Amino acid sequence: MAQDSAGKRADLLLIAEKAVGDGDLTLAREILESLRDASPEDADLLRRAANVEAASGNYTAALAYIYQASGLAPGDLDIALARANIHFWNEDIATSRMIAGEIAEQAADYPDLDKLQSRLAQWRNPDRVRLTAFAVSTGLSDIAFTGRQSEAWSEQAAALGIAVSRDLTMTLTAEREARDVADERFSLRGDLRLDGGAIYLSAAITPDANFRENWSISAGGETALARSTAVLFDLRYAEYANSRILSVQPGLRFYAFPKVTVSGRAITLLGGGGDLRIGGAIRLEYGGEDKARLFAGAASYPDIEADGVRQLRSGTFGIAVPVGNTLSITASTNYENRRNSYRRISAVLAFSIRFDAK
Repeated sequence: MAQDSAGKRADLLLIAEKAVGDGDLTLAREILESLRDASPEDADLLRRAANVEAASGNYTAALAYIYQASGLAPGDLDIALARANIHFWNEDIATSRMIAGEIAEQAADYPDLDKLQSRLAQWRNPDRVRLTAFAVSTGLSDIAFTGRQSEAWSEQAAALGIAVSRDLTMTLTAEREARDVADERFSLRGDLRLDGGAIYLSAAITPDANFRENWSISAGGETALARSTAVLFDLRYAEYANSRILSVQPGLRFYAFPKVTVSGRAITLLGGGGDLRIGGAIRLEYGGEDKARLFAGAASYPDIEADGVRQLRSGTFGIAVPVGNTLSITASTNYENRRNSYRRISAVLAFSIRFDAK
């Protein structure tokens, strides 16, 4: 019976480990809680519970579990290493270094200690101004008109991310789209991370605009509504050559299954020489942050350019593939049908580099 119980425990721990790897932290918690109900002072189970909470970003709970485990097994180096890692992820670098040093004194070649030491050596103070990311993209579009010869349009963009502080990031973006004439658009966006969410403010200008806005300002953000749901909100005011518009976009994001995210938005447009116009968009993503990610979307909404407001129907499909810890490559194809205007089929390739990858 004891062997059967030990075998069942081992099987459950394997399932919990796989659940963490797949991003199903709820299942991992349930398994560990059931095992801890039977063995409330099992230091290894507490260590595993701490790692699950750390994976979810709940470092307060993670530290509570790991210090309880450390109290039960003060000489366990697995628990000490987990404690050092959690302090590192919580950006308590001094404590992480101290614990890593204590482990090294006892076992310099302890498994995975070298990985933590490498991260500690590369760590940069999150409160200082620093570059965080650089991205470039290029796209080519086939454009069809009713009663006119088709055209090829192109677009390029470059963006630079700058961390101003631990929670505030600024992004500078330059874009160029060439049709029969070209527009260059420049924007600055600030993102502020808050407990349970984030907010942003953005401003853009297009000097001597031909088809894009002369200038615009946007604001919005998101906040957690429940464990698996976030509320989204975006507001944009823009001035075009012959009109001004206000766009309001409330939405929801659902973490439907492990690795699956579904988001939807209602799109309302005011101004532009017409009455209130309403549309919507939906987007589906599959994959993890550090793994290949597939995405697809569809939308129907009022779109504005310098020639006025037109109903636009669109669809997109793409894949984002991380290459190592710093580089990500994204490829997508898009379809747009702008009523009484044009039909666009495009392909876009983007590269992004993270300078602060841990």
